[in-house]
Amino acid sequence: MSDQTGVVPTIHGSCVVWRNAGVLIIGRSGSGKSQLALALMADAAAPGSLVADDRVVLQARQGLLVASAPLALRGKIERFGMGIETHETLDSAPLDLVVQLTPVGEMERMPEPHMLVWEHHGIALAKLILPEQPCHGVSAIFATLNRKPVLATQENRRKR
Repeated sequence: MSDQTGVVPTIHGSCVVWRNAGVLIIGRSGSGKSQLALALMADAAAPGSLVADDRVVLQARQGLLVASAPLALRGKIERFGMGIETHETLDSAPLDLVVQLTPVGEMERMPEPHMLVWEHHGIALAKLILPEQPCHGVSAIFATLNRKPVLATQENRRKR
């Protein structure tokens, strides 16, 4: 899936698989995407696996939104203030949740239901909005992944 120049389109973000769920983390530069991904990867109870950092390729496949890393960035993730690290990585992962890191002043205290859905390539996913530099992001992601009811598209993913 490349454009006419042969370039594969990507989005700015990080992606990990944590507790058997594909988690895409999006936000502006410096918002803490890589740091949250590293925290999920380091969870002692259920360590996550890196899929992509900085740029994420998203493709629709059989009703699922699947993330992967561009070849040049595969296995690399930035640890703020320390540089680039190399980690084992998964080739790709179907997404279950999008975490949007947002400046605190721009967050809604009680977001409307439509604000908690992220759509890409016609596929809707649950979205969790966290403040930038989330210190409690891991527990919020865990709670969101276990919340019922889930979107029908997420329910279908778990049946595969």
